[in-house]
This record gives sequence, structure tokens and C-alpha cells, in this order.
Amino acid sequence: MNTMYQGALVANAAAMGFNWVYNMPYLERLAGEQSLVFQPVDPAKYKRAGKAYLAYPNAKVGTISVQGEILRWLIAALQENPNLTKEQYQQMVFEQLKPGGEYVGYVESYAKQLIINNLNEQIKNEVKPLVINDDQLVGFAPYLATRILDLPNTRAYELAQAFTSETDYAKLYEMFDAIIEKLPTSTMQQAIKESIWRAPNAYQVPLQKAMELTNSMTFITNHSGTACHIPHAIPLIIHIMYHATSFQEAVEKNVLLGGASCDRGTIIGAIYSFKDSIPEEWAKKIAA
Repeated sequence: MNTMYQGALVANAAAMGFNWVYNMPYLERLAGEQSLVFQPVDPAKYKRAGKAYLAYPNAKVGTISVQGEILRWLIAALQENPNLTKEQYQQMVFEQLKPGGEYVGYVESYAKQLIINNLNEQIKNEVKPLVINDDQLVGFAPYLATRILDLPNTRAYELAQAFTSETDYAKLYEMFDAIIEKLPTSTMQQAIKESIWRAPNAYQVPLQKAMELTNSMTFITNHSGTACHIPHAIPLIIHIMYHATSFQEAVEKNVLLGGASCDRGTIIGAIYSFKDSIPEEWAKKIAA
């Protein structure tokens, strides 16, 4: 498996045990007792956390989130057809996630809207289609897939428009491209410092603070949050990568901070794989 691809899946699955737990002090207490990575999903821990959403109650150790699955499906589809259109991408997601499809697990809002639109069309229900304009990290599945498969970068945003009309993704792809291209000869910190100017203007202050602030709680409270929406997630991803010294530390820190940790992990693991090796014992835990 491509190292970038493996890094994405490993860091995604590592966070599943505490994905969408939003109680950071609770996670810090747990981390004093056990490692938080690759832990089984325990409904009792979600209940004790209080501020948490248990989306994957049946997940096993090594299971990836639905966005991780979409990345898998998209890579397979692009391997078969590098000229896959956004409409074909939408249809692929629909076929996987529709009622009676192979996927069993949580379905996010953009996919629910897609399913409703397709089913209404199939039964000729004459209602106005729902507008799908998502701003979550699922918009990075096309970026990671095209990068992993060495396809033209322009394809990434073409495919992302299956679920979004937000233009910020294109510039964020450029920022991560610049980071990746610098990593072979630069530190992670230097690569980030020299690349964040490529992000949209609205991200510049949070990204600067992501580097300056070492206290993650302060940074999250004032400049990011921990949700999956890209204005929250991208600055936090940069903060985690900038202050980590290894792949393992970045993944562990990501889980500790809670929130949308699986989907943040997909990007953190993919990018950090260019700088540091993936722990072999972690790679073996990924579910087939």
C-alpha cells in the first residue's frame, strides 16, 4: 500500500475509540491511565464524557470512519477510471451508502442529502432537490485520492464539487501540496511556515496562531474548535503537525484533543507520512 494512503488510514482508525468526544479534560484524564489510540469503542466512556456523540457504536479496533471509507472507494474508482466525473463519484457514494447497500455504519449529512435526492428521483417524487454544499473534511477525499494516485491536481477540486461549491478547498490543497513538496529537505515546522500563505486570507490569522501557540486548549478555544468544518479543522491540523516531532506524537495528540479526530487524522497521517515512518504495529491494526 502507498505510504501516504497507509498513513491516512492508520491515523483515521487510531482515533475511532474517542471520535467525536468533545470533553478534552476527560480525555486527558483517560490518557493518564491508558493510551487513547486504537481503543475499542466503549459506550460507557462516551456517556461519562458527557459532551460526545457516539456515531460508530459497532466499530471494532482498526475500523475507519465513513470519510475514510469514501477515500477507499474513491481510490478504487479512480484506479479503474482516472477520468471519473463528479456525477460518477456521487453515484458511487450513493450506491455504497443507500439503504440496502454494503456499507453498515454512520452516514453524514451530505450523504443523507445525496441519498434523499437520488431516491426522490428514482420514485419520481416531484420535490425540489436538496442543495448539497458541505464544508467538512470529506472535501479532502478527492485531494488525498488524486495525490496518492499521482493524478493531476486539477482533478481533486473537480471531484470535490460533488459535495461542495466552497472555493476554499482549492487553495488549501495548494497549501498541503507545498508542505509535502518541502518535507523531503525541510522540517515539518519549516515546511508549514513557508506554505501557509497559500491558504485563503480568512485562514491566515488562525494558521499563524496555530504555529505561535503551544497550549492547545488556548488555541482551540480562541482560534479553531474541534469540529469537522474546514475553518475549524484545518488550523487545528496545522497546529498538531507543527508542534509534533513524530508521526506517532501527531496521531496521539490528535486523539487527545477530541472532536472530529478520525477525519482530522486522515489528513495528519497522510501528510506526516512524508516525514516520519508509520509504527509497524499500528499499520497491522487496520481492518480489511
